[in-house]
Amino acid sequence: MTAQTAPYIHTDAHDHQLTIRPVHDLGREPYVWFEAQNLAFGGEVTNVWLTMQQAADVDRILGTEGEVTAGFTDHSGDMLTVQRADGYTTFEVTRRADEDDDHGSVRVVVLTARLAEVRAAVKATAERSEQLAAAPGPFGPFGDRHGPTPDESRFAVIDGRDALAFVLIRPADDDPDRVTVEASSRGMSKAAAAYTLRATADQFDQAARAEGDEPFPDRAAHAIELEQGQADALAEQPFVPRTERDYWQAIADALNAANRAGMPVGIDLDGTLTDHRMWSVVWDRDAKRWDVAGYEDDDQSPAAPEQPTAPRVLTSNEYSDAYSAAVSALGARSHNPGSEAVSAALDAALFVLGILAPPPTSEPDTCPAQFADSEGAWHQCAEDPDHDPADGHDNGEWAWPDGDTYARPEPDDDQAQQP
Repeated sequence: MTAQTAPYIHTDAHDHQLTIRPVHDLGREPYVWFEAQNLAFGGEVTNVWLTMQQAADVDRILGTEGEVTAGFTDHSGDMLTVQRADGYTTFEVTRRADEDDDHGSVRVVVLTARLAEVRAAVKATAERSEQLAAAPGPFGPFGDRHGPTPDESRFAVIDGRDALAFVLIRPADDDPDRVTVEASSRGMSKAAAAYTLRATADQFDQAARAEGDEPFPDRAAHAIELEQGQADALAEQPFVPRTERDYWQAIADALNAANRAGMPVGIDLDGTLTDHRMWSVVWDRDAKRWDVAGYEDDDQSPAAPEQPTAPRVLTSNEYSDAYSAAVSALGARSHNPGSEAVSAALDAALFVLGILAPPPTSEPDTCPAQFADSEGAWHQCAEDPDHDPADGHDNGEWAWPDGDTYARPEPDDDQAQQP
């Protein structure tokens, strides 16, 4: 890396990006800026400003053999942690929580084979920061010019200590017809900063029209032209699968970004994410994917009453355990109530909870199909064992279709036959 190719950027297999760039404060004190970003939607962005001595210490740590861990804290309390390990080195940038920002941390992995270029980037960036801090002329903390041109006889000095975000647009070093853009935010979310910049762009467009200058078309107009070139470029990159935890981390990052932007997010009992005001994220069963829907689009009509579902039937072992527990509980408080009384009490208690005792052993010489009535009592079909189940089952008191084992509605006059 040379002074003309700053900043240095490295992206690891988890889509976490490390950026190293020169910077100095308004007092012309040089620093090396380390920024770590999770490139997933709504991902964290953290940064730390290291002094020249701290940058030299980072270089020394990177040149150390064996496993070692070192931490470097800047003037705002943000921290860079460098951890050398066998085969790789991690750079973790942690943002200190304060009244404006929540705690955040992003870790970037650099393989040992690429560590030399990171060391070179740290050294070159430190040298470039010292050059920029010492050079005369009206340039800001991220400037890259050594002094004013003849047309720059006037300039303004802006105190950016209370700035929530910044955008710097400068001519490109290699082509005066192009510009370079640097942007970041420390006191507001990236989503809020992007929204503010879009509103600012609209103001510039209005001012351009007032001056008779037609604004450029929106970037979306060029999407089709760029799509094929982007696809070709991506096809040449090796595919690195993301871990399951990375996807969950992306979900958490998106929710954290929404929270920092002041968006209320709640989770309904059916799993829907919603602000209960305008927007929801719902599961589309037909498309088998999550989609964004307007909160007012939700069906507000009363849902049709659902048929009661069949209660769970205990296994024989489960019922035996429950019976033993009931006997133990009653033992010291009863005078030998008897097994039938215990069974009846247990069956009644389970039925109130929507749980059925297991059916009794089927009587021989008759159809083995059994059916539990609305009070939880089991009935066995009285038809011959070889009768057609498609005709249903009947025991003289209850009639029920094959496959149905529980009385949902009360029996009607056609089905209830009292002996």
